[in-house]
Amino acid sequence: MKKDPSKHELILEAALREFQENGFERASMDRITEGAGVSKRTVYNHFQCKITLFQTVISVMAERLKDSDPIQFDPKKPILDQLIDLGRMKGKMLRSDQFMQLIRVAMSETLRDPDLAKALSQKSNEAGDYAAFFEAAVKSKCLVADDPSQIETQFIGLIKSQAFWPAIFSGEVLSEADMDKVVIESAKTIVAAYGAQ
Repeated sequence: MKKDPSKHELILEAALREFQENGFERASMDRITEGAGVSKRTVYNHFQCKITLFQTVISVMAERLKDSDPIQFDPKKPILDQLIDLGRMKGKMLRSDQFMQLIRVAMSETLRDPDLAKALSQKSNEAGDYAAFFEAAVKSKCLVADDPSQIETQFIGLIKSQAFWPAIFSGEVLSEADMDKVVIESAKTIVAAYGAQ
């Protein structure tokens, strides 16, 4: 059976609202069905279960916030400028109230459901996968490390420590100017630690 893309979108939008308003545990597939204006059978034709729908909503939100083209490493451009561009892309996600609210819901639910935590962790890693960028930067010797994934982890960790975790606990995202400061300082730190001398 062919799935109607417009119904798929309606379901996702209704699910996003439902998860934000009621959290994962209290979210109702009946209310999602009603909000989308489709039958329950249609919802289950598109999404196997509530967990699958929740994971898809998070993935779709992350994709919407990404730039259309992933940042490719360019050995002709200064590495600092490229890291800043990469950090700004991550910062765009972390500045979205809607995305951060959804992540807070996800985090609270993962404490109760280890399987959901594992699935969401995998989705999160896919959504923010910059491995190819860092591998290319190391291969071209613009960054120096035995393990490019270590640089990626540290770069994203520097940004998250100042922009993600405070927003999770306070409910307030950084301003664009403050996020830019975080990104620039994080990029400078990585270049200082791993830049070719």
